[in-house]
Amino acid sequence: TFINLPKHRIAIIGIHSVFSLPNDKDMKMILEHAENNSDFQVVFIHWGEEYQHQQSKTQRQLATKFSELGTDLIVGHHPHVVQGLEKINNTLVFYSLGNFIFDQYFSQDVRQGLTLRLFENSDSELSLDLIPVTSEENLAQPAAIVGDEKNIFLNKLAQYSSDEIQEDIRLAKINLRNMLATSTETAIIAE
Repeated sequence: TFINLPKHRIAIIGIHSVFSLPNDKDMKMILEHAENNSDFQVVFIHWGEEYQHQQSKTQRQLATKFSELGTDLIVGHHPHVVQGLEKINNTLVFYSLGNFIFDQYFSQDVRQGLTLRLFENSDSELSLDLIPVTSEENLAQPAAIVGDEKNIFLNKLAQYSSDEIQEDIRLAKINLRNMLATSTETAIIAE
């Protein structure tokens, strides 16, 4: 699927890998098509081990493959709890957003999740807002976490994440140009 913003064309690729890993040849073909027809590629992937806050070795290996194939952003789901963020090469990885609406109420971790808002900022660059949500007070009716509770959530998420992006997580905002434009090729294109 492709989404057109005023200055960017976003490719959205959905993948399921809980029971079997995607075929390398198919992944390469799909991501090449996405890269040829967009300027930003997002993989939404169903993966990982339930209730684990740290990503698995398999998740990291697959994220590395997607990064090598040119994916800009990976957004994972399935573990029912929020997992950390990491930057692999020029790819930002959200290993798991946790639950949004789900009928699990046995712990705070499964009643909290993370939503993302991808948008063009005032400089027409892509940015992400991190919006923590909870269904603790109203079951299956998520609401934004605010105030001190938001800071607690973001600090906890930062602890699960790689050091280089912890401050961005605590601020709940990631400028993707600053985050991803670190290779010589990308930096030259951006100028």
